[in-house]
Amino acid sequence: MIVIADRGWRRALNDDWRLRAGLVDQLDQRARRAQNLGMARIVNLYQAKTQLSALVEAAASGEEIVIAKNGVARARLVPLPTTVPRRIPTGLLDITYVAEDFDAPDPELEALFEGKS
Repeated sequence: MIVIADRGWRRALNDDWRLRAGLVDQLDQRARRAQNLGMARIVNLYQAKTQLSALVEAAASGEEIVIAKNGVARARLVPLPTTVPRRIPTGLLDITYVAEDFDAPDPELEALFEGKS
């Protein structure tokens, strides 16, 4: 058994072991949530209400923002995907040939639209 003289290191090792084992009490839940969120900026609900437009701009620029209430994550503000997926023709109608005059005007149809018989 290795004994570390610095109490802070011992607590860090104990916390790490407890986190890996899933043994987390209420006081440790906030630290665990922050660890799971990665690089997201955490903002409390009051700050989010007062600074919503600035947070939306930050999210649009690519930043991920987590809105928390009483230290508990409630919502995530992330940028919308800007790329539209490219359409891939499926050949559903099996059209293999298009006539040269497919869009040429039809005199019969023009007469009907103009009211001529």
